Amino acid sequence: VVGWEPLGPSFRVTKAEGNRLIELEGRPASEIYEKFLQIDRRTQNNAEEGYTSPLLAKYNGEEWLRSAFHIEEDGSLNLHGFVTEGTEIQLSYGNPENILRVINKRLEAIRQFKPQAILLYSCVVRKAFWDNLVDIEMKPFAQLASTAGFHTWGEVNRSKSTGEVVEHNVTLLSIALREGRDGQHQQRCQEN
Repeated sequence: VVGWEPLGPSFRVTKAEGNRLIELEGRPASEIYEKFLQIDRRTQNNAEEGYTSPLLAKYNGEEWLRSAFHIEEDGSLNLHGFVTEGTEIQLSYGNPENILRVINKRLEAIRQFKPQAILLYSCVVRKAFWDNLVDIEMKPFAQLASTAGFHTWGEVNRSKSTGEVVEHNVTLLSIALREGRDGQHQQRCQEN
């Protein structure tokens, strides 16, 4: 589950090395934060204020987010996760209404699955975003089945299109588990 929405124009990645975003449109990557969020790399040597405005991009047809954890003096951004040259990137923001709408869609899919247990892994950026309402998106899962999990600094997911394992940021990863088809095993055990 993501739920973050695009904000402003998109920019093409013109230079990147692994988890380091160096240039957007031939300019220092940090300018996206300087221009739209007033985060000045010369007065702050970190990107904490930008955590809840991660970079949104498409990778092999799937959306992913990258949060910056450090702004270098040269204007490059150290990201939680890789980025590739040629990718279109834009800022994003967390719209609580949209996030909860996406959560509810996921909850319905899990409800139909009839889980016996659910594992939840939520990015710490989401925790920072919700602040004292941090449980608002996780508690509803506990109404469906026993839950366990924790907050993470990055989540991994297998790409539906390529099968490749891709690191994600700012996501709530939910894994629903059960024995048997449609919970039939559980029902038989309760009947015996």
